[in-house]
Amino acid sequence: MIKKLIMNADDFGMTQGNSIGILMAHAQGILTSTTCMMNMPYAEFALKEAEKFPHLGVGIHFVLTVGRPLVEGAKSYTDKDGNFIRPKDYPDGQPHADKDELYTEWKAQMEKFIAITGHKPTHIDSHHHVHLLPWHQEVAIRLAKEYDLPMRQRDQILDTYEYIRCDDRMYGDDAHYDFVTQAFSVDEEALEFMCHPAYIDQRLYDMTSYCLPRMKELELILQDNLQRHKNKDIIKKEIEMYEEIYAKLVAIGQKPDGQKRDWIGMQIGISGRTVDRYKEQDNINNIIENNNNNNNISNDNNERREPTIKDVEKALKRNKKAIEKTISLMEEVGVDSALLRAILIDLDNISL
Repeated sequence: MIKKLIMNADDFGMTQGNSIGILMAHAQGILTSTTCMMNMPYAEFALKEAEKFPHLGVGIHFVLTVGRPLVEGAKSYTDKDGNFIRPKDYPDGQPHADKDELYTEWKAQMEKFIAITGHKPTHIDSHHHVHLLPWHQEVAIRLAKEYDLPMRQRDQILDTYEYIRCDDRMYGDDAHYDFVTQAFSVDEEALEFMCHPAYIDQRLYDMTSYCLPRMKELELILQDNLQRHKNKDIIKKEIEMYEEIYAKLVAIGQKPDGQKRDWIGMQIGISGRTVDRYKEQDNINNIIENNNNNNNISNDNNERREPTIKDVEKALKRNKKAIEKTISLMEEVGVDSALLRAILIDLDNISL
């Protein structure tokens, strides 16, 4: 089972509808990141809306095969009207861009992203995977290194970041629960999974033949039974966020019905008991961190000495007191403390 899932939605900014669908897939589903098409008229709309979702990674989706380039005058990939040539209009179905022209265009797309957002994108990929075509890889790698960014890869071609394989197979009828869970069951540390969720508007309907399946992908990503595949760090951040919202609701006299943990779990798509488990783990991590800080034992000259049995006994005593206090606080607010109680029993059983 993978430990880190990057669920990335391509085509952010293509239309207003598809951009809203991507944001919904993140806010209520398992989507972790997206990549924006900077030559599209809704790119700025999408990037501004994304600012409302601080945990969404937003990268750049280099474009070479749809719409109009940002830099006029290129000859190797534009038609007589100055638009990008579509793949179906190339003899072999693939663009073959001049390297200098391609670098100039993709750098302009990168700089437009930075001008709108005020920061670099989180990562690089491209529409129709054109950055992975062998004759375009040199330009893609050059820009990835120039801006110090990771890049989507099938086989490893960039050595400046950890290699994470991309699974880009989901298309059309593959958008169903069994296909996705099978893809997630690989024995890899991390995996990027490509998707195209969207709400359909007239512009999307007119632009692409891959239209209705995008709604199907969105419904799939929003399924409750996929929530367990969320990254743990994202779930922790969402718990923290909804705890703040809950406190604000209580403060203005609009306390939600039921237990706090169940309300938070319902917003995220996990059970109240799972919320408790995450909070317990955070408490344990805090105890360990505090103990590590307290164990920086120094003599009067600030030189570290060898720890003794007495030091260990003191550390155990501090840990026990901290755990007992945490258990008391957890029980006061109705949080299950069984895991911490088990740790306390283990500490009592330690013999020195």
